[in-house]
Amino acid sequence: MIKNRVKNKCKSIAAVVLVIFVTILAADSGVSGAPEKKPFGGEQRISVDYKDVDVGDVLRSLSYTYGLNLVTSSEVKGKITISLKDVSVAEALDAILSANGYNYSQKGSIYYISPGSIEGAQAVTEAVTLKYLKASDAQNLVRKVLSGKGDIKVDEISNMLVVTDYPASIAKLKVLLKDVDQPPRQVLIEAKILDITSKDLQNLGVTWEADYSPGHGIFGRSTNTAEEIKVTQTLSGTSSSVSGGQFKLDTLVMKGLTATATIDALVQTQKAHLLASPSIAVLNNREARIIIGEKVPYKEKMQTTTGTTETTKYIDVGTTLRVTPSINADGYITLSIHPEVSSVSALLDAGPRITTREADTVVRVKEGETIVIGGLIKQEDNRIKSRIPVLGYIPILEYLFSSKSRDQTQTELAVFITPKILLSRAERLSENKTRYEEEAYVNILSTAGVNVQMKLFDKARKLQTGEGFEANEKAVWQRRNQALSIYEYIVTQFPDGPKAAESAYQSAVLYSLLGEYGTAKTMCEKILSEYPSSSFAVRADRLRKAMNARLRREKHAQARKKVLEIKTAADEQRDEIKKDEAFYTGLQKTIERDALENDRREKVETEKQILKEKKEERLSQAALMRQALQIEKEMSRIYRLKESREAEQKAAEEKQAAEQERKRQLAAERAEQSRLKAEALEKAKEEAAIKREAEQKAAEERQAAEQERKRQLAAERAEQSRLKAEALEKAKEEAAIKREAEQKAAEERQAAEQERKRQLAAERAEQSRLKAEAL
Repeated sequence: MIKNRVKNKCKSIAAVVLVIFVTILAADSGVSGAPEKKPFGGEQRISVDYKDVDVGDVLRSLSYTYGLNLVTSSEVKGKITISLKDVSVAEALDAILSANGYNYSQKGSIYYISPGSIEGAQAVTEAVTLKYLKASDAQNLVRKVLSGKGDIKVDEISNMLVVTDYPASIAKLKVLLKDVDQPPRQVLIEAKILDITSKDLQNLGVTWEADYSPGHGIFGRSTNTAEEIKVTQTLSGTSSSVSGGQFKLDTLVMKGLTATATIDALVQTQKAHLLASPSIAVLNNREARIIIGEKVPYKEKMQTTTGTTETTKYIDVGTTLRVTPSINADGYITLSIHPEVSSVSALLDAGPRITTREADTVVRVKEGETIVIGGLIKQEDNRIKSRIPVLGYIPILEYLFSSKSRDQTQTELAVFITPKILLSRAERLSENKTRYEEEAYVNILSTAGVNVQMKLFDKARKLQTGEGFEANEKAVWQRRNQALSIYEYIVTQFPDGPKAAESAYQSAVLYSLLGEYGTAKTMCEKILSEYPSSSFAVRADRLRKAMNARLRREKHAQARKKVLEIKTAADEQRDEIKKDEAFYTGLQKTIERDALENDRREKVETEKQILKEKKEERLSQAALMRQALQIEKEMSRIYRLKESREAEQKAAEEKQAAEQERKRQLAAERAEQSRLKAEALEKAKEEAAIKREAEQKAAEERQAAEQERKRQLAAERAEQSRLKAEALEKAKEEAAIKREAEQKAAEERQAAEQERKRQLAAERAEQSRLKAEAL
């Protein structure tokens, strides 16, 4: 890259030297006598011829050759191609500058060149179509590139920018848009959200190592000596050891393969409840939102002048995951993560009570690694009462024939997120091609003489079949795409090699597995045409026939689908009729069953009345016991209420004292601020007096400069009036010639129009005749 830049720079310098040399020769050949520089004059006639040369180089050449005093702005840039013969220096200077939208002004014998329009400069309008960037976003981005006279409009439908400006500004705009109008990158987010008991989470182990400095550690763990921590956990059992103390696991980054294995093991042994396992692709720096849940309705009352109205509102509960990825230049991914799991714990009059567990964090992780977020703990307290039928419901005896238990369950929410950068097919092919070419080059130059084609084929076969460690780390679709790229590379680079036919056949197989049946068919036809004697030609022919059959099936699939929809509608109608018949039959049986149930209920009520009379005496004794317990509870409540009131009174007194102290400090601060403001005001008055004196002196200087400028402006206007008078006379002559040409062209157009009308009348007459004959 550096060598190319140096080479281009040398070429540019050589071109400038050549331009100056040619210009000097041209000046010497056009002027008789001595070869010294010629002073600028309106009558001097010159010829210039430049092709794709920088404007600054052309101006320096003219300055050196004709003795012009030119001062050029740093913003004057761009290429120019110009060919002028027998023109004045002023005309040449105007043509060179106006072509790129630049202007020049003269002060004495010095010419100042800067960007800006001049009389006669031509602005152009071009439409720039954007591929990926929105036109509305690009409008604000490129507006600063335009000149003061430039204008830009947006066509939202076509995603197009319509730009009106000088060619130099439009060229800068195109260069900028070429750099920023790039396809946005995408990130695949694979997530797993689990509910794990505290015991299970302690048994969740992975293998990792970390170094940390004394006194801080990792994940908030504090220690006094620097050491290396290593935690080892196997999926077959529970074993974890931490060297140097205990630590709490909050956020952990680990390899995707280890994390996935741990989750699967927990779910299969029923130690964790998998709440969600979504995968979603999202553009870079855009938010991906996954919501798995339901809407819970509740009534909301509103008091108005006419009365009370009720409206039904909904609240979302369930599992929600929000992730915003940002791809860094070093291959890492910065993730903004917000997981949330909510559920309805109770339905109250004011609305449902929602239990929520959520987290919000920003982490930086390498592509393919897994982030684990834990620490969102939820505790459930369940009271369970079991009793023996009949005996367990009898007062006093129920204590002998029933049991109570309390089940406290503590679960922790764990979120596993794995980001992967998605490459387009062109990027993958380009990346693989570059890597394969480098490998081929190294292997060809190596002394071992390894066959590049065989090595690439073996690598593609392992990816296709899933053999080897590299294949295990990739998803199936990734392995197939990468293997397909290698096979196609072998067919392209080694068409006569021993593995070319087999690579082509395997490419066709992979295309068929990826669902691209037309491409697979084309590849099979290529094998039959280029490798007819190969052993894979027969297989390719069978695969081609299979692809033809598959394409035919897909062609008829739509018709079969329509027939199936009609049949499904008929079946649904028939099922509805059967359901109605079953409903009426069940209704009749229910009526008969209710009659029998009423007879049985009357008999049971009689027996219950007898038992009720026997129980009343025992219930009165139990009531007395309950009243005693109630009195004891009420006394305890009164005592707790008294303590809380005393605590509130003490807190109010402390708050009042703190408020008085705050007011005192506020008064002191305001007094100090008033003093500082008075000092600042005095200082400002002194500065204002000094400033007025400076402004008065500057006004006198500006007045003198304005008088000098007006004198120079009057001289310039007189010169411009003379030049405009000459230009107006020349324009009148050109206008007369143009009017004669336009009049002649109008006569020719009128004659052509009459001839066209005559031919049209003849054609219409011929058509009328043919229609009459046809009738």
